[in-house]
Amino acid sequence: MRIGLLSYTKFLTTSRNTLLSRIVTEFEDDKFWLIWLTIFEMFMQSPDNWAFPMKSEIIKFYKTVSLKNTWSDVIKEVNKPRNVYLKNLLNRFIQELLVVQI
Repeated sequence: MRIGLLSYTKFLTTSRNTLLSRIVTEFEDDKFWLIWLTIFEMFMQSPDNWAFPMKSEIIKFYKTVSLKNTWSDVIKEVNKPRNVYLKNLLNRFIQELLVVQI
């Protein structure tokens, strides 16, 4: 699934996107924490990467999943030495989110 989602990234925009809406609603469950990383990777690799932290459904998704118990698994995963790239992407997303919130 990760490969499929990432291959769609170049087509991912913040405009009305039913696939994006479906992904963020269907994969909020704790068991999908690895998919959450892929979703954030998609956001930050999209041509519209700067716009995703401003989108209300994306903010809601982030707030929902980051408060779940398995968010600790996400933190552990991004802090592995081989995942510096993912950590940087997630950090960029959060920094953009903070700028939007100010």
